[in-house]
Amino acid sequence: MILFSGLVYDSTHNRTPLSIISAQKKTVSPAMKLSDDLLSTIVGHDLQSLCIAMSQSPDRITEHIYLLDENNKDLLQRPIPASISPMVEMLGSNMRTAQIGLNVGRLVTLTDGTELKAITHIKDKSNIFFKVYFLNAAPWFISGLLLSAIACYLFARKLSSDVSTLKKATRSIASGNLSTRIYPKFSRRNNEFSDLARDFDHMTERLEIAMLQQKRLIKDVSHELRSPLARLQVALELAYQRSNGVVDKELNNIRLATESLEEIITQILAMPVTERDTFEMTDTIDVSLLLADLVDNCKNDAAEKSVEVEEDFCCGEILIQTRSNILTSVFENILRNAIRYTFKGSNVNVKLQCVHGGKCAMVTIADQGPGVPEEDLEKIFQPFYRSDSARSRDKGGYGLGLAIAERTVRLHRGKIIAKNLPDGGLSISVILPMTQLETLEDEPLEESNFAIGHA
Repeated sequence: MILFSGLVYDSTHNRTPLSIISAQKKTVSPAMKLSDDLLSTIVGHDLQSLCIAMSQSPDRITEHIYLLDENNKDLLQRPIPASISPMVEMLGSNMRTAQIGLNVGRLVTLTDGTELKAITHIKDKSNIFFKVYFLNAAPWFISGLLLSAIACYLFARKLSSDVSTLKKATRSIASGNLSTRIYPKFSRRNNEFSDLARDFDHMTERLEIAMLQQKRLIKDVSHELRSPLARLQVALELAYQRSNGVVDKELNNIRLATESLEEIITQILAMPVTERDTFEMTDTIDVSLLLADLVDNCKNDAAEKSVEVEEDFCCGEILIQTRSNILTSVFENILRNAIRYTFKGSNVNVKLQCVHGGKCAMVTIADQGPGVPEEDLEKIFQPFYRSDSARSRDKGGYGLGLAIAERTVRLHRGKIIAKNLPDGGLSISVILPMTQLETLEDEPLEESNFAIGHA
């Protein structure tokens, strides 16, 4: 243990701070321990270097140590305390070690032949460890702790940034943006994160290719089916003319089947294949006028079921960027579904309002039908998915309308959400940004927006 600043540690004694602390349990007294460490510190040095070291050491150490020359004069020219005076007289050629109470004295011979009396002077043994040992090592301990804290903070911050990058990428993939890539951000590294980023990009690339190939295959097959379907319809008309009413019933069944097949093909071809980042908005429509026209067009279908379609437009003109009339099929499909599944004599509510501080338009269409099981709410936007509840095939449809609507809304950087109403019925909300600078992937939808009343 180095007690004095300026002295070089004597490695021959092989004493470390840890060994000194552990040695406390075996030392007879704090005074004897301090005396042992004093002896291990000054042995092997001459008088001049020892005087320099004593003068440079802090008072909290030197006040417990007295080094006396042959004339019993302290090297720091301090007066000798009365409590150690008897020990000074005892130390001599016949007695090289002495202890009186808490004080210990020893005769030490330096390398230049000078003989000194090294006496430890302890007033309060409880403060020795703190004042001599702990405070002596405290600057190094605090510096090491501070450097470790800074290093841990920088490492944790970098790790958190990398995890955040992966988190955003996975959310982007989950929202349908399969063109997301993260390896360029990790390419300069040679660690596990760069390997993970490379594998992540490889996975998303293959997934994107597979999805595009699947969509294109469905469309190609649908295109190819249209030609034989057209020939089948021509042959069907000829069969009607030649049947003379004999097989009209069977021909009617064939006609219904061909019409259903044609509708399926039309819906498949209407499903967007282009990813949303390459979807160009070339037109602008007024959502309120679009909804008003759709409500008028659907009133005849609603009257057949004694269903009243209510309009609740909280905003005036709302302009949305789009392309051609692609949004018309979205709202028409949702509205006709609501009329189809709502109970006879009930109402369908069409509500238009501004949300998110006026940055977005939200269209909510709610019916008073049987609703959808909670576990199926997210699945109804999948192609060809149909719930096993009251919304069955005998109601019509092929499980493609909502899938087309969901993809179309996503191409507009919007959100479509289905929710069962507390009083029964299904509510479907479409939120569209009024500017393409906005995106709604992570925007929450307030519960108040679902408070659709029925007359």
